[in-house]
Amino acid sequence: MLLYLKLMLQLVLAPLKGWEDVELTAPNPRRLFAAGLLPLSVFAGVCASLAALWLTKSGVFTLIMRGIACCVTYLLTYYIAQAVLISLLPRITVDGLIDRDRISILSTLCVGIMAIIGIITNLFPMEHIFQFLPIIVVIIIYRARRFLSVDRAKTGLMIAFGIVAVILPVYILGRILSPLIG
Repeated sequence: MLLYLKLMLQLVLAPLKGWEDVELTAPNPRRLFAAGLLPLSVFAGVCASLAALWLTKSGVFTLIMRGIACCVTYLLTYYIAQAVLISLLPRITVDGLIDRDRISILSTLCVGIMAIIGIITNLFPMEHIFQFLPIIVVIIIYRARRFLSVDRAKTGLMIAFGIVAVILPVYILGRILSPLIG
């Protein structure tokens, strides 16, 4: 978990240098998911439940469902991001090949940053102030161009793929699951 948080902090503070550090560290993508994104998603779910507790005074069942929905949102986003990036990135890489481990690492780290943005939004009820924070994820995706071996001329497509794969699913799944909770 500490490696995961360290890598995310490096990516937020200096995205280009952060991706170089990720490349040098060469973390195991499965371990990064299991020890990083999974616990962070659960923590985000707990924060969503606590935010609902003091903002809406909902019942216990609703609080539990809200936490589960939040956790599921981030985990599904991870799998959606992997599927989208694995299918679309070969079209824009330099050699037409992709490294599934690198895509998994990118998905794990970027979805984790989105989860931290969700935690911040849930802990501070002034959520309109924090609407710009996903721009940080866009910058991090942009700086991952070399990490993913994307052709320089197709960087715009890579950013669009990243937004569709990582940022939009969080909001779309959140909108889909929130009416089910009540």
